[in-house]
Amino acid sequence: MMTLALQKIKKGKGNRAQEWADMHIKSVLQYQVELRDWKMANGDQEPTTAQKAAFTHQPPFASWVAMSNELLRFFQTTETQSKAIEKLNSIRQGTRDFEDYWMEFKVAATASQFDNAAIVNAFKETVNPGLGRKLVETARLTISDPIQIWADRVTEFECAKRDADRQYGRTSDRGKQDKPKPASSTPTSHGMAGRSKPTPTPRDENAMDIDRKEGRCYKCHEKGHRFFECPNAQEKKKVFTNRQLEKLPEIDTEKMTDAELGSYYRKQMEDFLKRGK
Repeated sequence: MMTLALQKIKKGKGNRAQEWADMHIKSVLQYQVELRDWKMANGDQEPTTAQKAAFTHQPPFASWVAMSNELLRFFQTTETQSKAIEKLNSIRQGTRDFEDYWMEFKVAATASQFDNAAIVNAFKETVNPGLGRKLVETARLTISDPIQIWADRVTEFECAKRDADRQYGRTSDRGKQDKPKPASSTPTSHGMAGRSKPTPTPRDENAMDIDRKEGRCYKCHEKGHRFFECPNAQEKKKVFTNRQLEKLPEIDTEKMTDAELGSYYRKQMEDFLKRGK
């Protein structure tokens, strides 16, 4: 695979790219010849890593990633690196899919030639904040972990989320399903059939409203405490229900309104309390 890629780098005789590719192709071919000869001498067995290390010729690259990095370092100019660093600092995932963001980030990170710690820092600052927080809190990743591990963990999170969505539904959809529908404020004709609308009881504006304005207790109508702290509640209740009502003067209640009647009785009770205490 690497040999094929090197053979594709052609730009004519004397070209810098062609010379670089030819040099590494030669090293690969020398290694492959030595490997073939060793297998023929050892019954077509595959040599161990230690045996390969003893070969006179070694492959120029240990992996495809190593080849890509070397290719980038050889052809990259100072201007290219500066643009890559600028791109690395300005890129943001935002609402994009991670795969789209990662492809752009990885190209800029490789071209910047930063070490792993610097690349991880740039990743933490440019990835979606919620995702970055999850990588630190849940995956327990640190700056010493390779950047590829960070990307792999994101992929694992997204796969797990897709599985959960398929089995249990999306979180937003589930919230809508679980939320009870508000009761209708308009009664149906079926539910109200044969029923009359209740009439609210008129309030006596001369009773509790006056007590509240004057700072009096609703129960004994005295100042200095509130109705739930009233020390005379039981006593006053007996007075009103037994003695006081018996001693009130008789009046023609048929000619009085409810408000006038309530005001009259209240005044009579207050006068009685003042005299009888």
